[in-house]
Amino acid sequence: MTITLDEWRVRYILEALRVCEEQWSKTAKASEDEDFQADYGNDIARLSILYDGLESHAVASFGPGIREFSREALTAVSTKP
Repeated sequence: MTITLDEWRVRYILEALRVCEEQWSKTAKASEDEDFQADYGNDIARLSILYDGLESHAVASFGPGIREFSREALTAVSTKP
């Protein structure tokens, strides 16, 4: 399968994967159920593998700035009179 994505879509996907990983990690750490933690740990590992593969291709296609998820530029633009 071949999927073609432009830069902004790839950036959103990468950011969403990072946010998901952070949320799943917090959820797993908050649980006292070892099976639940193990399941989330496995899912986080798979998510990390997915992120790493996509990031590698994204950097090759769009450059290292693709990893930047800052919204500072958007805030600066939106606050101008």
